[in-house]
Amino acid sequence: KHLQDKKRYSFNSLFYMSQKISEVRFFDFSIKYGRPFSSDLDNVTKDIKSLKEYYGHDFEGFIDNYINTHLSKDVEVKFKKIIPTLNMCIGLLNDFQSKDEFSILPELFEMLSDNDGEINDLYFDGSLVKRNIFYKMVRAGIIQQDILGQYKIVKPL
Repeated sequence: KHLQDKKRYSFNSLFYMSQKISEVRFFDFSIKYGRPFSSDLDNVTKDIKSLKEYYGHDFEGFIDNYINTHLSKDVEVKFKKIIPTLNMCIGLLNDFQSKDEFSILPELFEMLSDNDGEINDLYFDGSLVKRNIFYKMVRAGIIQQDILGQYKIVKPL
């Protein structure tokens, strides 16, 4: 799967969500303008862009060689653990229609963490957008309702 909206806020949202779901931490995030932002991820993105410009058509070969010679088994295992989560999140983010929808994600993750999954109409503050994003997350399999009627973030195996 490919992320359709390749702007910085969507890329940051992708890794923010993936880290929240998988509990694998690669980057530190803060909330900037209501959306997740990581200066570390921003720097990595800039470095990759520079490498791609430098290596041109040989970029994929460079990446393959780098992975085979420099990537530790620990990082490889962590990255393989996060790939299914990345794919699930890409599907959700590709369904977003506006930049504002990305700003709902941190709030929903905090809401789920702070309220032990007890979600009702009061938590949506009358916001149709917040409610829609929440149910998009349910349909995408990121959140599910347990037998007690509480919503939980689905953790990968």
